Amino acid sequence: MRRALSVDCCPLLGVVLPLSVVCCLYNSMLRTYFKELISISLGHRGMLSDVPTAAEWEALLSFAKEQTLVGILYGAIERLPKEQLPPKKVLFHWYKIVGELKAENLRLNRESVELCDYLDGEGFDCVVMKGQAIAQYYPNPLVRTCGDIDVWVVPKGLEKEKGKWIPKSREYIYKYMRARGKIEGLNYQHVHLHHFEKTSVELHITPLSLYNFWYNSRLQRFFEQEAAAQFSNFIEMPNGVGKVPALTLEFNRFFILLHIYSHFLGEGIGLRQLMDYYYVLKQGGSRESKERTLEIFKRVGMLRFVAATMWILQEVFGLEDEYLLCSPNQKEGEFLLKEVLLSGNFGKYDSRFDRSRYNELIPRLWNSLKRKARLVFRYPHEILFDLPFRTWLYFWRMTLKR
Repeated sequence: MRRALSVDCCPLLGVVLPLSVVCCLYNSMLRTYFKELISISLGHRGMLSDVPTAAEWEALLSFAKEQTLVGILYGAIERLPKEQLPPKKVLFHWYKIVGELKAENLRLNRESVELCDYLDGEGFDCVVMKGQAIAQYYPNPLVRTCGDIDVWVVPKGLEKEKGKWIPKSREYIYKYMRARGKIEGLNYQHVHLHHFEKTSVELHITPLSLYNFWYNSRLQRFFEQEAAAQFSNFIEMPNGVGKVPALTLEFNRFFILLHIYSHFLGEGIGLRQLMDYYYVLKQGGSRESKERTLEIFKRVGMLRFVAATMWILQEVFGLEDEYLLCSPNQKEGEFLLKEVLLSGNFGKYDSRFDRSRYNELIPRLWNSLKRKARLVFRYPHEILFDLPFRTWLYFWRMTLKR
């Protein structure tokens, strides 16, 4: 079995190497193994190029946690030949996490059905976004890392109106939430609903927003035009727990990447979010449908980000040409991939920023400004509107409180 790199010795000619160089080589090997595990999990290859050491398997598990891909990559481990399996300690730990993921997904599936039934009884049309709905694109939905439940809600029938109806919906939802008690988690997009003991629920007045006022206006008009089709699209959840309304494939082709883009600009993203989008694109779609998606991306200034994402989806996930939305941009893709690997899931593992005081407003804003300063030349149409949008949002919230 190949030995791991030591700190003081190079495997070539016994040359002494600085620690920083050894760490770079070691991280490069780990990333190669990680990419290969992703490829195996997606069925693009059958085994690793070499046998990782016990320490490397520990590091791979830690990295899988950071990227919230533990459950998905366990599928790759199940396909490995016996001689390449992790040590028993790592394997049992991995298996235990996967078991917990499956139990959690089963619970959230039941709760998603229950929540939609409840909201229907309360006079709302609703649709489950991301999460448990997007998991149904995966070969094994129960091993995808899950979180909270996001639902887009509208007073019954309002989404069928022509014109700008989202402000009417917002007013109705705020009135409904005030009748229940204090409005919590209020922002431009959603409020929090306390309905389950363990699961956080976000009621979305609108699926998402952008900092740029003009692009955001276009985005909200798009949501209003597409809403009726979303609320009438139902999917069957696993294990016979029932049906939920879920976003259509064409809507997800735009919305999931928009969600990734929003979090990338704000705090960072991990590979699991990109794997979600991989499975969205793998569902296929007509040429006309893809052209409509690209036109929406163009209208909100996202074409550079789309091209960068296409490169990652090919480079890391092996997405075939037939599923791409546009030509990949390697330069932008390499920059985006570097950010993804450094940031981890929603930026929680980014060592470049101090997150020890994340719950405090000023330190969080300072970290956000430092992050956005690195992106301003790539996405100026969004980054330069960050402060004006936050200022407007502050006074908007004050108006709501009064």
